[in-house]
Amino acid sequence: MPRSKITTAEEIVAALHNLIESARAAKLDFTTQLLQIAQLDVLMTLHDIAPQELDELRSALERQSHSGRVLDLEQLRRLRRQRTLRAP
Repeated sequence: MPRSKITTAEEIVAALHNLIESARAAKLDFTTQLLQIAQLDVLMTLHDIAPQELDELRSALERQSHSGRVLDLEQLRRLRRQRTLRAP
């Protein structure tokens, strides 16, 4: 991602953070959730995280919480490398 787009994305994340805090303070729970989703979307774009990677992380966290095992971050890194190698 070009530097100017990175800077813009970082500014959007910061602005969303401020809006999230304001919505939370005003007890606008649903608005807070929507803003958090928007912030996550920008962060995923900024860090080139595919939705499938986020889903894998969620699944791994759920498995870990049910089994009491430690999350295998190395497995998640391998999945990310595989996705990167398959990318055009």
